Amino acid sequence: MKIKLFKIISDFRKKQILIWSIGTNGLGSSVVVSNLIKSICKNNHRQKFLIIYSDKSLLAYKIKKLTLTNINQNIKFIKVKKFIRFYPVQLLIRTFYNPDLFFKATYVLDDFPFKYSKKQLLYFHQSNILNPKGINWHLKRIVFHFLLNKYTKVYLQTNHIYNKFNKSFPYTTKNTITFLHKY
Repeated sequence: MKIKLFKIISDFRKKQILIWSIGTNGLGSSVVVSNLIKSICKNNHRQKFLIIYSDKSLLAYKIKKLTLTNINQNIKFIKVKKFIRFYPVQLLIRTFYNPDLFFKATYVLDDFPFKYSKKQLLYFHQSNILNPKGINWHLKRIVFHFLLNKYTKVYLQTNHIYNKFNKSFPYTTKNTITFLHKY
């Protein structure tokens, strides 16, 4: 497994976009991420993608339902073990691994950005980080604040979340984007 992963990364080095969705397991986020992946698979483009997701998740189930005929040749999937989804493991990976060294860009489709990446787009969908209730969400907010850097582009779904996010993390105001549900 390690040799295969290293070979895929080496073959595509700096030519492809990484789609990181290891932590995606909720119903809403799995629907959004699986629809994005379906769209990428259907489009006939020359861009190479490496999609990494975790085993035994709702997203893994949805990806499994994709028919092989719909998958573009430029798209590679890597399914990792479920234990990598645990937050302490994620914190270590996101603190010490910089995808910029291997990829043209990174789309982070789960909860936390990579600490040192300057070329990432984070799809933010955890509004509980903005208004934490309970110790678990307070800890996740602290981790999120630690990992977020001023270069991270953050995609937000609504103007309400956009305003709340920019109030909570003012140093990212220039890098926040919202297009859905504008009123």
